[in-house]
Amino acid sequence: SPAERFVLIRESRDLYLRTGALKAALAAVDSMAAAFAIDAGAAKETLLGDALKAARTPAEARGVADGALVLLAEAAGADELEVAKKLLPLIDAAAGRAQDSGIAAGVPELRADLAERSKSAKDYREARWLLSINENDPVASLRAGRYLSFLKGDWAEGLAHLARGSDPILLKLAGEDRTAPRSAAAQEALGTAWMQAARKFSGRAG
Repeated sequence: SPAERFVLIRESRDLYLRTGALKAALAAVDSMAAAFAIDAGAAKETLLGDALKAARTPAEARGVADGALVLLAEAAGADELEVAKKLLPLIDAAAGRAQDSGIAAGVPELRADLAERSKSAKDYREARWLLSINENDPVASLRAGRYLSFLKGDWAEGLAHLARGSDPILLKLAGEDRTAPRSAAAQEALGTAWMQAARKFSGRAG
């Protein structure tokens, strides 16, 4: 029955946690989320917190830090930025327990990156609202296109916005990209131009 399956997965998760098999415990949470209506991110955050409390060695603490870093990357990629931010204290604490100065030193950069992502996501939501009023708004199109293309990697929708945007460089590149240059030299030149544009505009959704 569903209830029995839930209990079985939960007990497996707890057993993995008690025996230090953290990856297996996290996989059990995924299995539970696939079959039942639970918040996998919150469940994993709780699991990692419990694992850190139970960690007996620096290696086990490092495993918690690694797991939290993976979860943070997944949450950030899914725009679950508040979930990602909640993991920062856990990563910092696990790095300290693991005596891993490298991970600890990277926490401020992670915090700054999440703050920038939050700012960019807010700006994108505002741009979408403006486009709902006027779909040809060039400034809003630029803001939406930069976010989708350079931050989210959604080039199909991003190019459509950039082609209506107010930046002349990106407008030109979007037009060239949509005509699909055939020669290898033209494709290489366009790719180089896009990389230069990406370095210039990434993170500047405001």
